[in-house]
Amino acid sequence: MNNLVSIDPWFPAWVCFLLGLLFFVLILSEARKKGRYKMLRIVAQSIAGLALMGFFLRPSVKKQMAREFILLLTPGYNPAQADSLLKNEPYLRVFRTEDFTNQSKIQRLSFAAIEEQEENIKYVLGTGIPLPELERIPNRKYTLFAPQLMGMQNLVIPDKIIVNQTNTIKGIFQTTSDTKIVLAGPGGAEDSVQFSQPGLHPIQLSFRPKQTGQFVYELRIINKKDSLLREPVPVSVQEETKLKFLFLQKFPTAETRTLKNYLSENNHAVVLRSQISKSNYIYEYINTDDKNKINRLSAEALNSYDLLFVDAATIQGLSSLEQTELTTAVDRGLGVIIFFNDDQLLNEAWLPLKTIPANSDTIHIHLSNHLHTLPRHKIEVTSVKHIEPILTAGKNILSGSMRMGEGHFGFILLSEIYSLNTSGYPNDYASVWNDLLPKVARAANNQSIRITSGFPIYNEEPMYVEVLADSPELFSDKIKLPLTEDQSVAGLWYGKTWAGPPGWHTFKNKSNDSLSYYIFSKEDWKSLRTNQQILQNSIRVNRHGTTLTREEEHWAAISPVYFFLIYVVGSGFLWVWSKISIPIPRRVTRFGNSVEKE
Repeated sequence: MNNLVSIDPWFPAWVCFLLGLLFFVLILSEARKKGRYKMLRIVAQSIAGLALMGFFLRPSVKKQMAREFILLLTPGYNPAQADSLLKNEPYLRVFRTEDFTNQSKIQRLSFAAIEEQEENIKYVLGTGIPLPELERIPNRKYTLFAPQLMGMQNLVIPDKIIVNQTNTIKGIFQTTSDTKIVLAGPGGAEDSVQFSQPGLHPIQLSFRPKQTGQFVYELRIINKKDSLLREPVPVSVQEETKLKFLFLQKFPTAETRTLKNYLSENNHAVVLRSQISKSNYIYEYINTDDKNKINRLSAEALNSYDLLFVDAATIQGLSSLEQTELTTAVDRGLGVIIFFNDDQLLNEAWLPLKTIPANSDTIHIHLSNHLHTLPRHKIEVTSVKHIEPILTAGKNILSGSMRMGEGHFGFILLSEIYSLNTSGYPNDYASVWNDLLPKVARAANNQSIRITSGFPIYNEEPMYVEVLADSPELFSDKIKLPLTEDQSVAGLWYGKTWAGPPGWHTFKNKSNDSLSYYIFSKEDWKSLRTNQQILQNSIRVNRHGTTLTREEEHWAAISPVYFFLIYVVGSGFLWVWSKISIPIPRRVTRFGNSVEKE
């Protein structure tokens, strides 16, 4: 049952109890007095006591109140939608955001005021509240009416772009007409894709840089009317880090053989161990002088490798000691990628990932703008840790990774990936592994600086960075940034800065680790920014949104003036009675004479 009255006393409960007890004693004493108007005096004393108690207890009552809701207009809103909402709910107050300058006759609501009025904003029309301001509004309950998403919806540039290696830029593009997208580099066009049908299309554009350095490629978007839109694509090309890979398998397979050849052709060191009996193994060494044999896993032996490929059958055959040693090696930075054997489930208690059955054994997937149908294991991966999807097809996660200590566990659910290579799609085969390996291998984990702000980052807007170090110092273009340590993860620090002028910039720490990043002009990637803003507004509304009602219950404090006036009436009556009361005479008979005695 809901309470209709609440109290907020001036004093602790025991003091209020003593005051109530005192008033009860005063009422009893008044009842024992003789004289006229006894009942009125008792009532007056009770009223005065209750009024004084009300003054000290400060009661509030629950009331219904009509709220004034806000209709907030942002750029790109549909006037017909606004008119329809105002027709159905004429009590709405209409405002516009301060970045919406085309409707100067409508009252402006600053972003600071939006933060104060967030509980009263019922509808937002248009592209929504800008992303930098959206973080200041934690309890979003409004309904968003946004225009249709058009143009580039998402764009992912690889974190690590390697010289003389095929690298792939991925994205999602919404078009209503024939559209051609061209990726151009310093030497001209690198790759292109064309859409003849309207709709939502995945894009993959590949390029092979010839030298290291920082470059700004260009994405050219051409529609059927030959209108051209040019957008900058920053590319920081690095030398390839030579890695050392270890394969542990029950028996050789075409998949591991093709992957072994691909890695060795790129000058990586490869050691491959295949089991021929319960305790006997054969070894193969490529691009390495280290001929050590690993018959039993140990953290010390695994520390010399950057990434371990291991099949599920080998994982299940590890002893408890080897499980502990492998876990220790991953905690220290080793990367592990698990190959699945057929559709065998893997649910070892010591692993951070678990598997469940899946329905489909094939998948349709776009790789470098080619549509492939590949077999897949009838398995899905779950984890108590966060899974970072790497290769996806719709809602299916086909490869991914999860952090464990300083290392990563990775997985891939495609089978017969080697068929891409043998059927004339070597670049598509390379893209599968080039996306996964840097995310899992030890060399990728050594990156101590990471930008957490999304793409693109615009000048004069906040940007966020994470640093992994025991006692870090981080500089942005020689300016030292303040850092705050994570309360639960030792050695993880967070920093915030404001993006500088457009162009290349560098983060650097005292260990001389550096990270180059690019700042965009506000004229760049407008459609991508708008689509991201609409998406983030929609996601946040769905997560926090609730139905807003016109009538709202709230607690209204009873004014202490009322209690004061009631106290004056009750105590005033007692005071007036004490002044005008006449003692009642009683008759006494003495020696036959009547005498009146007070």
